[in-house]
Amino acid sequence: MSEVKVGTVVFDRDSDRPAMVHRIQGHTVTVIRPAGNTWTRPYRRLRPATPAEQDQLDALARFQRVRCKGLAHIS
Repeated sequence: MSEVKVGTVVFDRDSDRPAMVHRIQGHTVTVIRPAGNTWTRPYRRLRPATPAEQDQLDALARFQRVRCKGLAHIS
């Protein structure tokens, strides 16, 4: 990966899952998942996400929106 930018979808080789770049601090990158889970990884442990991995993250984001919308109706 030549350059990581905030908002880029990457694949974390350690956790085996895609995430979006949330923050960059030197050689450490903080990534975030649709439910809000964040974690940090060294830059070298990430790679660009494939189109299928990007689709997976998009599907998780849609699921999370529906899930949160459903919880809003619970009183």
